[in-house]
Amino acid sequence: MSAAPGHPKQARTAGEAEGTPMSTTTDTTARAEAPALKIRPLMPGFGVEVLDVDILNADAATLSALENAVGRHGAILLRGQHLIPTEQLEFTRAFGEPAPNPRRQYVVPDMPEIYVISNRMVDGKFIGEAEAGTAWHTDLNTAPWATTCWPNTP
Repeated sequence: MSAAPGHPKQARTAGEAEGTPMSTTTDTTARAEAPALKIRPLMPGFGVEVLDVDILNADAATLSALENAVGRHGAILLRGQHLIPTEQLEFTRAFGEPAPNPRRQYVVPDMPEIYVISNRMVDGKFIGEAEAGTAWHTDLNTAPWATTCWPNTP
């Protein structure tokens, strides 16, 4: 993945340790031209963790395989990704054009498509929406496009 225009690509490290896998499989349901993904189920029937993918350097075939995994498994988890906001938007656009969040209190400045979800406090104030994620929901479920949520969790 290339850096956003006007922003030099920064060196990144994997950083976070993976948990001990319960079991892993190879997702061979991706299109023939897309690489197989190494995945680990998150819970029975919903969600997978995708292992060994660096989305900053993912090619079009890998992005296609990730899109297929979202459709097949409902949600994907990609640990150890270290993205700046412009890179987050670039990755998200691989799945469709993100919609700006109408609640502007916790959006990234000049990037209303990125809504910050965090329970961290700075100077006595939350730096993001602390209550988001306390219950599952979907946004824009009446919109003509699918909505995808990409939380950033340590």
